[in-house]
Amino acid sequence: MNGLKTNDLDNLELIDQLIGNYDGNTGVISGDRLIALFKASAGPTYEARAELFADLAWPAGAIASVWGDATVVFRGTYKKAGAVGTGGWARIGDLPLNAATQSALDAKADRNDARLGRRAIAGRY
Repeated sequence: MNGLKTNDLDNLELIDQLIGNYDGNTGVISGDRLIALFKASAGPTYEARAELFADLAWPAGAIASVWGDATVVFRGTYKKAGAVGTGGWARIGDLPLNAATQSALDAKADRNDARLGRRAIAGRY
């Protein structure tokens, strides 16, 4: 196939439509519809995984995050399986953190440690 290659296209700051693939078909989706789909899949954000696991009021495919669980490996991004009120959450990866966000979370954890009278442990993350 000798079509136009994506690296030959101009970079745009805004879009009206986007070309994509779904279930073996290629088509066009409007920018507004894409934003609506992203918003519909946005789920909750919790400090602890137990809070997330108790909240099943989200549709299948919703994406959630756990940012401050005491068990470090429980922190991350989760995806919901099952209908609203049923199913569960499965961890799908780490949180997409930048340095500023990580620094803010570390500072919050240090304040919580001080408030609870715990000694902060270097390298706990």
